[in-house]
Amino acid sequence: MSIKFFRNDHTLCMFDPETFQIHLYQHGCWVESDDPMLREDIRFRSVELSRDQALQLSEA
Repeated sequence: MSIKFFRNDHTLCMFDPETFQIHLYQHGCWVESDDPMLREDIRFRSVELSRDQALQLSEA
């Protein structure tokens, strides 16, 4: 499994390149999203995070 994590100014995201599913971290849980603009936002305006960094941000 090669899950990737990304963040920008207002969103923490998890992306699975095998299934092309995107999940947003909202209110303490991961929620699946099919927003096409989110894909563009991840691609052009986000920073990739390690799993540990994503865990730290989700606990904050």
